[in-house]
Amino acid sequence: MNLSNIHIQKSFLGNLDNGKRFYLTSARQVKLFKLTILLFPVGLISIAFLFTIGVKLEFSNLVLFLSASLLAIVPSVIACKTLYQASLKGETLILKNCFSNKSCVTSINSVKRFKERNLLFFNVTIIKYYLDGTQRSTVVIGRKRGYLSIGQLITEAKEWSREKKKANHKPGSVVA
Repeated sequence: MNLSNIHIQKSFLGNLDNGKRFYLTSARQVKLFKLTILLFPVGLISIAFLFTIGVKLEFSNLVLFLSASLLAIVPSVIACKTLYQASLKGETLILKNCFSNKSCVTSINSVKRFKERNLLFFNVTIIKYYLDGTQRSTVVIGRKRGYLSIGQLITEAKEWSREKKKANHKPGSVVA
């Protein structure tokens, strides 16, 4: 572990101890990814439109244009519904939808598993957690802070939460 990782980890644990919010994804990264999501279908539809104009306008070309348009729009709509910005405050995980500004607040201990993938310059983390008795999953886009990924930071927060509960647990009976 290098010096920048130790600094990030100390500031991360310090923010958790003080009850301050620690952003796992920055607003700049979310804006960049939102722009990418919005420009992707526009670019594909434009290319398909130029292709149909360049070729004789026939029914088969029109079907090709419409199918390319749907193939461009569907992934963008799915990404708009599942893309979240994540932050931690104490023992809570705060997930804010990037497009509709809906927030979801859950305990860090409700996170059961996560998967991480690298997509171009982004670290894509799929977080599966339980809220109100149902399993939910969200996609969090971010970049690694030093060498620590979003999943590693969530794991650190869960360990911090367990250690805090152990420290607060007083042995012996309270009732005399």
